[in-house]
Amino acid sequence: MVTKLGKNVVCIKDIPSNLIEEVFFILKTNCSEEEHKDKKKKEVIMSEINDIIKEYALKFQNEREQERKADIENKNKLKRLKVRSFWIAVAFAISCIFAAIIIK
Repeated sequence: MVTKLGKNVVCIKDIPSNLIEEVFFILKTNCSEEEHKDKKKKEVIMSEINDIIKEYALKFQNEREQERKADIENKNKLKRLKVRSFWIAVAFAISCIFAAIIIK
């Protein structure tokens, strides 16, 4: 039986996001006594939480941007391949026409 967990948890709800409903942060228990006695503890915690969320959002945005750039590059490669294939087919058709004219 557990008598005392000793963990402080911060739950943030009503986040203006389409993907995230709520977030839980488990606070470290090895904080010094000065940090526990600090009157601005809530502000410090919220500041750290905001920094973590901003860092995560920036990382997520960078990953999406890289994926978008990769998709655009793949689409451009496909377009170039289609254009090359078209011109190869045109060149082949013209060479067949010339071959047919020469053979007659």
